[in-house]
Amino acid sequence: MKKSFKSRILSTALTCAMLLTTPVGAIKAAAADTGKYISEVFIAYGSTEDEAKSWLTSHGWEPVEGNFNAGKDEKVAAVMGVKRTNDPNDAVTDMAVMNMGTDGYRGYSFDDYQALLQEMKADIDEFLDSFTPVLEEYRGNYNGRGSESGRERAKLAHDLLNMFYDGEVDGQYAVNDTGTPLGDLLLNETKRELTENAYNAMPKNKRLKYADLQQIVLESSGPALLAVEQALTLAADVSEDTWLDRLSDMSSLSPKDLAELYADGNSSLSDSAALTLLRSKYGDAAKELANGYDAIVQEMRWYEAYKDQYGLRQGDKESDEDFQKRLDTYFEDLKAKDRLQYDTVSDRFLDAALMYGILNNVEYESDQGSTLYEFFCPEDTGAVSSDDTDAFLPMAIALSDGQRAGLHFVSLYSLLLAGSTDAGSVKEAMPEISGMIGEHGAISIYSGINRAIFRNGVALTSAAMMEKSRGKSPYDKMWDETGLVAICSYAVFALSTISLVGGYAIQRSMTNVEVVTNTLATVKKARIQDLITDAKAFTDEEGEVTYLIESTSQKRNQLTATSSVSTAGKWIMGIGGVLMLAAAAMKGYQLYKYFNRTFLPIPLYIVDEADIVSYTKDKNGNEVRNIDFNQYVYYEVVKCNRQDIGVNSKAQDGVDQYAEWGCGDAADLNCDVGKQWLALYTVKSSAKGNPILADSLKLQTGSDAVPAGCTAPLHFFTYIYAADLGDEAYAYDNDMNGVYFFWDTDSNAYTASSFTTGQLALAGIGGLAVGILGALVVMFATKKRKETPETPAVA
Repeated sequence: MKKSFKSRILSTALTCAMLLTTPVGAIKAAAADTGKYISEVFIAYGSTEDEAKSWLTSHGWEPVEGNFNAGKDEKVAAVMGVKRTNDPNDAVTDMAVMNMGTDGYRGYSFDDYQALLQEMKADIDEFLDSFTPVLEEYRGNYNGRGSESGRERAKLAHDLLNMFYDGEVDGQYAVNDTGTPLGDLLLNETKRELTENAYNAMPKNKRLKYADLQQIVLESSGPALLAVEQALTLAADVSEDTWLDRLSDMSSLSPKDLAELYADGNSSLSDSAALTLLRSKYGDAAKELANGYDAIVQEMRWYEAYKDQYGLRQGDKESDEDFQKRLDTYFEDLKAKDRLQYDTVSDRFLDAALMYGILNNVEYESDQGSTLYEFFCPEDTGAVSSDDTDAFLPMAIALSDGQRAGLHFVSLYSLLLAGSTDAGSVKEAMPEISGMIGEHGAISIYSGINRAIFRNGVALTSAAMMEKSRGKSPYDKMWDETGLVAICSYAVFALSTISLVGGYAIQRSMTNVEVVTNTLATVKKARIQDLITDAKAFTDEEGEVTYLIESTSQKRNQLTATSSVSTAGKWIMGIGGVLMLAAAAMKGYQLYKYFNRTFLPIPLYIVDEADIVSYTKDKNGNEVRNIDFNQYVYYEVVKCNRQDIGVNSKAQDGVDQYAEWGCGDAADLNCDVGKQWLALYTVKSSAKGNPILADSLKLQTGSDAVPAGCTAPLHFFTYIYAADLGDEAYAYDNDMNGVYFFWDTDSNAYTASSFTTGQLALAGIGGLAVGILGALVVMFATKKRKETPETPAVA
C-alpha cells in the first residue's frame, strides 16, 4: 500500500500538471476538414454570385447558396463561405449582425468598453496593494531569511512558477511582456513597486526585469494565474515555525490575551472589547477560513462513513503493514470490478485519509476538543457553525501576513496541507516535481487567452443601446425626427411658397391699374391746368369743377398706393426665391451627406454587457458591479476578401478608405455600398447557443418566416427575431421585400464527457487547484507529528 498510495498521489499531481502546462485553447480537438458543424465563416465579394462562389472554392471555403446583397442598388454579390468540424467545442454557436448607426444612435460603444477595462484595472491595483506581502514573503524565504522549511517551499514554488513565462517581448499583443520565467521575474520588484514614473523613465530593455502585475492579472489565463497565486501563497510565511505550530500555541489563549499580543490591545480590555478589536483586524481573514469549514467537515464525514460501510477501519490487533495491504487489495479489486467507481472513490479516499491524519496531528484546544479534528468533527459537544467567524479568529491570527493576503486563492485545506510539511519532505519531493516540470516545459502565462479583447477595436453592446438605436431614420442625425435641418428645410419651403404665391397674386390683380398709373404719370401738370381752364369756360357751375379736381387727385393717390403694393409683391417674390434657394441648398447638403458617408471603424469584437458584467450586494447591501472578461462570450467579426480583390469599383465614393477608417477586411453585408456598414459576427460558446449545423444554412428573401429545417434566425445583438439584411436603414434600396438568414442547431451536441472551451476553463481552475495541492501532497512524504493508527503511512 505504501508504494501504491504514493504512486496514486504522483499520478494526480502529474495529471493536473498537464492542465498547468497545456493552454486551454490547445485542449480542443483540431478542426476537421469535414463535419456537421460550422467552425469558420467568411464572406466573399464578387461582381456576380458565381464569381464570389468561385473565389471561395479556390480558397478552401465551402460556398453557401444565396447572395446576402440580393436586390440592393449595386449588383455586387456577397456570398458566405464556411469550414466544417465534427467537434462541438470548435463549433460556431451563434451569429449576429450590427449596423454602423448614426450619431447619437448606435447599438455599441468603444468608450464604454474601455471604461470597463479601466475600472477593472483599478480593482486589480487595489488587489495588488494587498497582495504585496505574499511576494515579499516568497522572496524572503527564497533568499533564506525564513526557516529551512520556508526556504524549501519557496524553491519549490520558484520551480513551479517557472513553468510559466511572461509572454513574448515582441508578441502580437505584447505591451509590457518580459519573456522571463515568473519564478525568476517575481524575485525582483514589480512595476507597481517601482512606481509608474520610475518604470516609464527606464529604457525598454531595462524594464524586462520588472513584471507588470496589472497586465498579468488582467490578461493571463485564469487557471494559470490561480496556480501562480497558489504557489506564491504556499511559499509564504518567513517564520521559523509554521502557522499550525503558532495555532497550537495560541489555542488556549483568551480573546483578551490574543488582542493584547496580536492586535495592539491592552490587558484592561473587556472580553467584548477584545473581540471587537480582533474582528476589526482579522475578521475578514476569519470569514475566508470559515468558508472552507463545511467542505472539510463533509469530507471527514464521508471518509468515516465509507470506512464503516466497507470495513476499512484498522483493527486493534492489525499491524500497519497488514492494514495497508488490505486497503491496497480492496482498491485493486474495486478497480477490476468497477473502474468508474474506482476512479471516483479512490482519489477521494486517499485525499481524505491524508487530511484525517493532519487534523488529528495538530493539537488545538477548543470547546470541541483538544485536536483540530475534534474542532471540525466533535463527538460530544456542539459543532462549530461556519457562520461563527469568531471561532476562526485564532486561525486567522496564526497565519502570516502573506498567507492572509492570499486567502482568496488557497483553501483552508491547502493551508493545512502546507502547514504540515517540513524541509525533509519538500527535498524528497523535489526530484519528482523537477522531472515533471522538465518533461512538460514552460508556457506563456497568456497561453489560451485572446489578448485582443484587452486592446482597441472591442465594442460593448447592451439591450439599452440597441433599443435606443432601433428604428431610427437611415439618415444622418440631422435628418431624424429631432433634426434641425429637416425642420428648417420644410419651414423655409412653406414660407417661400406663400411668399411667391402672395406676391404673384398681388401683381396680377393690379396690372390694369398699374398701366393707367404709368400713363397719367406722363401728363404734365400744366396740361391738367389747361383742361380745368377750358372747363370753366364752358360752365358756370364751379362746384362741378371742384369735384373734378378733387376726384382726379383721389384717383392719383389711389394709383400711387397701388403702385406701392405692387412693389411689395416684387419684394415678397424676391424673398421667396431666396428662401427657396436656401431650402434647396440645405436639402442638397443633406443629400450629399446621405450619399457620401464616412464609415466608422467596424468593431473587431463585440460583447454584450450582460455577459461580462454582473451585480451583487455587499455586506452593507450596496450594489457591487463585478466584471469578468470571459473571452468565450465575445463575438468576432467575420472577414471578407476586400483586401484581396481590391476596392469594389461600384462602391460609393470614399470606400477605398476602408482600411484607413479601420474597417480593414471586416465584412460588410452591403458590399460597401450601403448607407451604413452591416457587419456579421460569430461566437463559439455553449452559453450563446448550440453548435450550428452546416447543412441547415438557408438564405431566404421575401419572408421572415422560419423555413423548414431551421430553428434560429440571423439576428441583431440582444434581439432574437430575424434581421432584415436589406432594410433601407442600412441599404439605399432593396426590391426583395426582405433578406433573411436561418439555421438549425444540434441540441444534443454537449454531453457529460464533452466540454466547451469555456467549460474547460472552469474545469481547469478546479483541476489546477488540485494540481498545486497534488505537488504538496508529494512533499508530504513524512510527518513531523505523530500518526494515527487509522491513517495510511506515506513513504
